[in-house]
Amino acid sequence: MAGAASRLQTQQPQTNERLKAMLVPREHGAWGLLFIPLMAAACIGKPEDRSLLDLLMLTMATLTLFWLRTPLEAYLGFGLMKARTAEEKRATLQLSLLLMPFAFFTLWILIFAHHHTGLLLIGALVGAAFAVQSVLRMFGRRMRMMAQMVGAIGLTASAAAAYAVVTGKLDAKAFAIWFACWLFAGDQIHYVQLRMHTAKVQSNMECIRRARHFLLGQLIMIAAVCAATAWHLLPTLALAAFVPIVLRGVFWLTRRGKTVDVHWLGVTELLHGITFGVLLVSTFLLYR
Repeated sequence: MAGAASRLQTQQPQTNERLKAMLVPREHGAWGLLFIPLMAAACIGKPEDRSLLDLLMLTMATLTLFWLRTPLEAYLGFGLMKARTAEEKRATLQLSLLLMPFAFFTLWILIFAHHHTGLLLIGALVGAAFAVQSVLRMFGRRMRMMAQMVGAIGLTASAAAAYAVVTGKLDAKAFAIWFACWLFAGDQIHYVQLRMHTAKVQSNMECIRRARHFLLGQLIMIAAVCAATAWHLLPTLALAAFVPIVLRGVFWLTRRGKTVDVHWLGVTELLHGITFGVLLVSTFLLYR
């Protein structure tokens, strides 16, 4: 009896943690990838009194949709965590049904009452990105980073949506801001994965070998930003917003073999995200 009671006490916290993982978004870094682009793009668009309410509604809709994805995927069996027991299915379905009306109501007002029809195109692109991500997840660990990269397209779409809502137009600048935010998000995803996979590597050559794709990615990122500035899609100084993360990537090579503090890594990447947002907004304001 004592042994059975002990096992029950051990299983209960595990059950609660499992259910929580199906109800609350687990990707802590995704919150930054979602809301930093939204806030940065809103500042670039210079919200006025008449657009602040729309921006608030968009923010609430974005938060709700992001939250909705976790229980809905668990209930439908598409997520990393799948609802299996009757209790899990009931809880995930109830939360999904609670969040859905609020998200659709706010979006309905924005699109049809306030005429932000550009959100329909953004929504279609986001839906396609998350659909592709779900397919990539089926291939397991070897496609995990690629799935995260594709998912980041959907998360950083908040930048284009915020700019469109604040300015009333979905133009080339909105997509350029979205593109810049996605480049930054992709670098962060690649860097975090690299840190996790090289934490115990001591050999200099082995470390460089494993980092070669990341370093190549940084070069491609710089080239893409330079091309966007040359085509006047981004301000000339936009490259300055990417300098801190490029230096972070280079500096990391001098500290290889260190034990990874996952919590601190998440904090530093969040700070890099905030820095990027501030610098990107500054370059647009100076460009004017």
